[in-house]
Parts: sequence; C-alpha cells; structure tokens
Amino acid sequence: MDRETFKDDLACNVTLIAVLLATVIYLLILTLNLFHVSHIDFHENFNYITAYIFVIACLALYIFGFFTYRLTNIYMPSWFRIMFYIAFFIFTNIYYVCNLFNSMLGLVFFFAYISFLVCIISLSIYFNTQKDEKNKLKIQSKSLIASVFFYSVAANAILQFVINFIKVIAFEGHKFSNLSAYLIEFGTMLGVSAIVAIIFALSLAGTKTLINACLIKVNNR
Repeated sequence: MDRETFKDDLACNVTLIAVLLATVIYLLILTLNLFHVSHIDFHENFNYITAYIFVIACLALYIFGFFTYRLTNIYMPSWFRIMFYIAFFIFTNIYYVCNLFNSMLGLVFFFAYISFLVCIISLSIYFNTQKDEKNKLKIQSKSLIASVFFYSVAANAILQFVINFIKVIAFEGHKFSNLSAYLIEFGTMLGVSAIVAIIFALSLAGTKTLINACLIKVNNR
C-alpha cells in the first residue's frame, strides 16, 4: 500500500468511525427518550419505528463499509466515500429528526444530492462498460454528455418515484406530495444532471483531472 492510498484509507476510516459513533449516540438518545428517561420533544409526525429503521440502516452500512471495502475489486475515490457516509447519516437521521423532508428547501437539497450521486454512478458505469484492456476510454465530449445525462435522467425518474412512494408511506402528514412538488424535485434533478454532464465534458476535453477524480473503477482481477 502506497502512502497516498494509506492516507485516503485513513481519512475514510476516521470518517466511518465518527459517523458510527454519532449513530450509536443517536440510538442511545432515541432509546432513552422512548423509555421516558430523557424528554426530548420531536416533531408531531415522528415515529420511533421509522427512526430505528434509519439507525439500523446506518449501522449496517458503516459496519459493512468498514470491514468489506478492501475485499472488493471496486475502487471508489476517498472523497466520494466520505461524502456518501456523511450524507447517508444526514439524509436519514438528521433529516428525519428535524423534519426536513417536510421542507421544500430540504427536499431540493436532497434531490440535488441524489442527482449528483446518480451522475457519478452513470459516468462510472459508462466508463467501465466502454473501456478497453488498458483502461482507456476513447470517446468524444458530446457522446459523454448524452450518455451521462440520459442515464442520469432515466435513473433519477425511477428513484424519484420510489422515494416519493416511500415518503407517502413512511412520513405521515407529508406536505409535499402533490404535482407541483414532484415537478420541482424532478426539475432539480434534471438541472443538476445537465450541469454535471457539461462539467464532465469540459474536463474530458481538457486535462481530465476532474473526471478521473470522480470515477468509480472496477479493477480486473
């Protein structure tokens, strides 16, 4: 393991331990509040079952990520892993406790993040399916824009349907389940997809530094 890889792994592991500890502390607070040891007033639509499901999902993700990452042949940039771990905690536990899924600004930020995530995955899928034996990708900028954009839009449309379905079921009293909110959410995802695709194309036409830093690569064994 070279020095750069060691530093990347160290940063990711420190982040994992931090969010894992935060999740455990949050779990402790939830449990104390459930049994009336502490008295924290959550929002009126707060449901302990939903909260515990989010906590279990976080714990499973962080433990899995800590022990299994090096066992796979998938390389993810360290910044991407760090961002994903922190964002997962924010968009489950913090968003739910603070009732931010009932805030239009909170929803716009959430769907912007989802769209950015989907763009990275779309780019990586395109790279790993189109690369040659030397891990080189010979494509034009226009082809990259079209591929990443349309992959992202298709995936975002499916994800938005699933997320809104979950919101209706899991979040009682949800204020933003109408057509206007749906169009705002999809417009956010569409705009982010277009912007990211253009940025990737400019990077491909230039030094390729940015686009290479965003790639999730599958290493051939």
